[in-house]
Amino acid sequence: MWGRFNYREIVPHKRIVWLNSFANEKGGIARAPFSNRCPLEIENSVAFAEQEGTTRMTLHAEPFGASAEEVKYFAELCSSGSFEQGYGGTFDQLADHLCQIARRS
Repeated sequence: MWGRFNYREIVPHKRIVWLNSFANEKGGIARAPFSNRCPLEIENSVAFAEQEGTTRMTLHAEPFGASAEEVKYFAELCSSGSFEQGYGGTFDQLADHLCQIARRS
């Protein structure tokens, strides 16, 4: 599978906003391989805040430019826990990577 990320806003230490989608091998937007009802693009925003000496990260994701049917499907995916598994696995990898960097320092 191919993915596409279009960064729309980066505020160092505060916020990152991007659109993501599945893509073809040339980088064009493509439908999700698991459903034609999945929105073509998802807008993600991550906010960072210091909390008692650690960084708290908050993620918000919503369909971008989606039809009513795609928005409904997205809500179903969210309530099923599918996104928690996908994003959770990605954030677990990020945490492992940051721990490796910290150990080298």
